[in-house]
Amino acid sequence: MAADQKYIRKAYVMELLEGKVDEYKKSHENVWPEVIENLKEHGVKRFVVNWLPNTNLLVCSVDVENDEQWNSISKTDICKKWWSYLENSVLFKDGSPVVKDLVEFWSLN
Repeated sequence: MAADQKYIRKAYVMELLEGKVDEYKKSHENVWPEVIENLKEHGVKRFVVNWLPNTNLLVCSVDVENDEQWNSISKTDICKKWWSYLENSVLFKDGSPVVKDLVEFWSLN
């Protein structure tokens, strides 16, 4: 991707299972190197997970090269393995985390 080409920003909310904030945080202090490599190989430039204190809500933001690459991550074996690892801390449905996409209203670029 050319240096002047813009990334697509995705933002969404996920829900932790009750009492699993510390477990989720610990898992992300030790993200497997192959997970990070997989994200980069699929056009992820930046990925941030924020926790809304005193809730079970995570607000995630990711900058990606394109929708196709982003959507293909969930089909990779390492992503499925990582999700399986997180299944005891995050709300899942049909084998993947339940996410609610956010709509961007404004951004200072």
